[in-house]
Amino acid sequence: MVNIHYILRWNGISIEQSPRKFISQLSKVHGFEKFFNLAQNIKYRRNSIDWKLSFNILSGSEASNTTTFRSSDVKAQKLKFLLKELLTTEQIKKSIPEIYDYWLYPSCNNEKETFGHIWSCICHVNTLYNILLSLINSKITQTCDKVSIDDIKSIEDIWICPQNNLYLTYIDFIKGFIPLSLTNFLTTLPINNKDVYGIIAELHDYIYNNVMERI
Repeated sequence: MVNIHYILRWNGISIEQSPRKFISQLSKVHGFEKFFNLAQNIKYRRNSIDWKLSFNILSGSEASNTTTFRSSDVKAQKLKFLLKELLTTEQIKKSIPEIYDYWLYPSCNNEKETFGHIWSCICHVNTLYNILLSLINSKITQTCDKVSIDDIKSIEDIWICPQNNLYLTYIDFIKGFIPLSLTNFLTTLPINNKDVYGIIAELHDYIYNNVMERI
């Protein structure tokens, strides 16, 4: 049988890599585009986010050819943070309102349990602030031996505690949105890109684990 020679094209552009890799990358781009254009992400479209690092941290450090139940559970939970879909009573009401219709957030019993109220509740403000202080005063010192604490504190996108509809805050970092200002700052230091990822991933995991245990 005579070999058939052809050139794969996409939108009239020649594909210069293996079809499998191209299709995989195209699928990722389409998925990101849908997520990026969600109405709830308008704030993140207006601010500088390190999207690649944000999704790398979401995927975790486990090898791509292995999967464990724990890593799958952690990734699923982090995705709920990113999409603001934690299982709050307001979410449950959408399915069974007859049971949870009048339930309030059990920590304060004053407001409805929404994703936003979890972070602004008076019962959690001090806890969140203490986690932040612990991160700055001990974890950063242990993880970033080449980074000045004063320099890290100067990156305002991370250390603003209250939620804000316009600007990036500490709550956005908890959710998994990594500010580009943090990445840019670390890349100015004498450390390689792999270490930049490792530092940010470790700082985020520290905050995430503390939030899961204490909030």
